[in-house]
Amino acid sequence: MSLTKVTNTMQNSAPISVLDYAVDPTGATDSAAGLQAAINAATAANKKLVFPAGGFYRIASTLTFTAPLVIDGEMCQILQETANTDALMFDEGTAGSGNYQNAWDVRNLVVRTVAGTGNAFTFRNINESKFTNLYCAGVGNIAFYIQGCLLNIFEKCYVGNGFTASPTFFASGASGCVDGFRLENYNSLGPNTNTFIRCTANNATGYGYYVGGTGNTFIHPDAEEITSPAVGMSLDGLAHSVVGGNFEGTGVSIDVLATNCTIERSEEHTSEL
Repeated sequence: MSLTKVTNTMQNSAPISVLDYAVDPTGATDSAAGLQAAINAATAANKKLVFPAGGFYRIASTLTFTAPLVIDGEMCQILQETANTDALMFDEGTAGSGNYQNAWDVRNLVVRTVAGTGNAFTFRNINESKFTNLYCAGVGNIAFYIQGCLLNIFEKCYVGNGFTASPTFFASGASGCVDGFRLENYNSLGPNTNTFIRCTANNATGYGYYVGGTGNTFIHPDAEEITSPAVGMSLDGLAHSVVGGNFEGTGVSIDVLATNCTIERSEEHTSEL
């Protein structure tokens, strides 16, 4: 009689677990190929993708997501160990530019990169989706790079040195960031009408928040321990809204810089703006 090993993903209703692929959850070896295989399988089957709690993953190449997924990282930690290389790329390409209700739901991931020009999280042409509890514990360049995205919600996303890094290999990455959140056009599409709820951009040396596009809303944004010549928030666009906010640092040149933009609504903790 032969026996079949039952994996986490053999039931139709079960999510796809990265542990069913060739990954090393201890962080000792590169898991990029196995993680990408799990991402591709979840995309093809339109199933939820999970990273079981307690995982530590070292990657040497960018993990790319190309279609809407529900993802729960369960606070796993991912280190991009290759300089000048992005960690996670969410990119629907030109298909996403006209595709509303993409319905991404991504939460509970912790990412760090080594020094260089790589970014932690890049979002391109993503619409009407939600990203929650995403942490960047240190990045060589931009923590959250948002290009041509529309009508998304980013809630409690954080960048800074305050996250306790474990195991030791994770602590070897970059500290802080150049820019915490950067919103820019992509292929003439603006990052418009996105909402950021209680997001934090600490330890920036460039911008806590650089905001292009139109009509983006920030509810209680936070940027602390930013250092000169950093700007807490630059609103370089039209009709953005800022509700409350806290900006602190050493030698910070400007807390909030509005260029071609009117802050439509600023209330509660306005003394800190």
